[in-house]
Amino acid sequence: MLLEVKDLRVAFNTASGTVNALNGVSLDIMKNESVGIVGESGCGKSVTARAIMRILEKNSVMTGSVKLYSDNGMTEISALPTESEEMRKVRGGKIAMIFQEPMSSLCPVYTVGNQLNEAIRLHRDVDKTQSSEIAIDYLRRVGISRPEKLMNDYPYQLSGGMRQRVVIAMAVSCNPSLLIADEPTTALDVTVSAQILALLHDLQQSQDMAVMMINHSLGIVAQSCTRVMVMYLGMIIETASVDELFSHPKHPYTVDLLNSIPKLNLNKGSRLAHIKGHVPDPFNIPKGCTYHTRCRFSKKGICDEQIPAVNQVNDGHFVQCYKYSEHAKLWE
Repeated sequence: MLLEVKDLRVAFNTASGTVNALNGVSLDIMKNESVGIVGESGCGKSVTARAIMRILEKNSVMTGSVKLYSDNGMTEISALPTESEEMRKVRGGKIAMIFQEPMSSLCPVYTVGNQLNEAIRLHRDVDKTQSSEIAIDYLRRVGISRPEKLMNDYPYQLSGGMRQRVVIAMAVSCNPSLLIADEPTTALDVTVSAQILALLHDLQQSQDMAVMMINHSLGIVAQSCTRVMVMYLGMIIETASVDELFSHPKHPYTVDLLNSIPKLNLNKGSRLAHIKGHVPDPFNIPKGCTYHTRCRFSKKGICDEQIPAVNQVNDGHFVQCYKYSEHAKLWE
């Protein structure tokens, strides 16, 4: 076990009311494992990552348990003060994160070299000369051909793909146990996206680190991960290996997500499959199963009453749906 999250809940207090962004997320990640988290925009994927890193906004309220395990024991991240020295050592050192937009991670007024050196010296016991050597080495590892020159460049002088490579180099240069990649290929073209995904895979293998890949693309997750977690409205509703999930999806939402992927062999004039309705208002989350308002299998008096328990339907395959509970006969 590397990371263990139990009953993680995050709410944001706003002028319009309270937004319940996470509603009891529980997950685990093993050492060297590659886990994907998928779901529609607004389902809580990025909030989960930010809660683990303890970089939520000031108007947030977080409860639940987040534990990080290492050879030196267990660190309960959720119990650490956000700006404490121990939390700073975890954030960036033991757990690193790649954000959707690399420019949000890079300061425009400092050179690439300055920013890499600062991150490395913060988490590794090296002097300035050694940190520069490490920075150049990692820039070379992420496929930058002239790293010595790039050290003197500013982020605005780089393309989107180059900036993302710099961010990846900064993240992995401190040898984290877990790398959280939040939509790392957003706004990149197909060719560059494929290169970034291949790079992350190679780095994971060479550095023996776990990767938590957050993405809305099922194709990217299928290509990059060994296990998948499906999120909907702040909860993980299905977990399975990649092969199991794509071959035998159980939750109606997972089935609808897979069916909505455009097919190359679709007959001319046929309509694309879609998920009916809209994601419910987070200010007013429906009672019962959060997907029952859009689910074609929903049964009144059951699905709209209480949140279903998580049931194991196969080895390593868990689903939060009444169809796989003691009420299963109602759907036969």
